[in-house]
Amino acid sequence: MYKKKYLHIVALIIIVAVLCVVYIFFNRSNTLRDRLSEKTAKALVLSCMDFRFVNDTTYFLSKTHKDDYNKFSLAGASLGYNHDKFKEWGVTFDKHIELSKQLHDIDEIVVVDHMDCGAYRILYDSPNMSKEEEYQLHRKNLNKFRDLIHKKHPSLKVTMLLANLDGSITPI
Repeated sequence: MYKKKYLHIVALIIIVAVLCVVYIFFNRSNTLRDRLSEKTAKALVLSCMDFRFVNDTTYFLSKTHKDDYNKFSLAGASLGYNHDKFKEWGVTFDKHIELSKQLHDIDEIVVVDHMDCGAYRILYDSPNMSKEEEYQLHRKNLNKFRDLIHKKHPSLKVTMLLANLDGSITPI
């Protein structure tokens, strides 16, 4: 008699546990489904391809843009976009801007240059450029980048950043 009573209680506990697991699974799935169906991203981020700055840039952007951005890399970032030697890079990035606007309704371009950039040394043919020279070239290229983007996409905000070797990132 007691065995049947305990079997009913055990069966009831198992049913409740299964219902809880199913509820949690579908609740999570809806959240995931909702997130996957979201159509917006805040920004398109252009950064250099240099592996040394990936973690610092991602950490910084996680604080300022959460995970609401699309990512794109060019050697030299703003320089890669501006430089005449690789005109197709700028064209490709412009196409990504259009696609990001259509798919994710972005309203901002974030460009992240960094100090000690090999692309600057190569494309400016200056292997021994000083930090000050490089800094001024970054400012020049970031400003040119901003002006070109504003001309082509006047509705987009442009945020210009410069990553330093110590991991800090400075607005320009």
